[in-house]
Amino acid sequence: METGHISPEESLILIREARKLGVKKIVVTHAMVPFVNMSVPQMQEAAKMGAYLELVSTVLFMHRAPGIGEVAAAIKAVGPEHCILSSDLGRADLPLHPDGLEKFFEALRRLGLKQSEIDRMSKTNPAELLGLGPA
Repeated sequence: METGHISPEESLILIREARKLGVKKIVVTHAMVPFVNMSVPQMQEAAKMGAYLELVSTVLFMHRAPGIGEVAAAIKAVGPEHCILSSDLGRADLPLHPDGLEKFFEALRRLGLKQSEIDRMSKTNPAELLGLGPA
């Protein structure tokens, strides 16, 4: 289950109820983009309930988006084991998916995230969610 573009408060309610119903695989969609804007404590609460937080490269290309430093700090606070990195690109005015992801990963490495953590968030965690096992 993915939360879609709902508020952090609605996401937490949805996650709680989904868990009660036995839903095991949950993703908070675009957790840090402006129209969702989940705080670090809210992300930590979602992670404690078993949800993954999706963090997207579009923060590098959007106005009013959190800075990459905020994203890196959130990953460190929540833990890479609870995060997924994706592009959310595809518009003509934005970089191609591979280019945007590489810029995203490079920026995160510059801010102290290890390649193994980036691999976990961009390969292992998504593979596990899809039932493909570790990447």
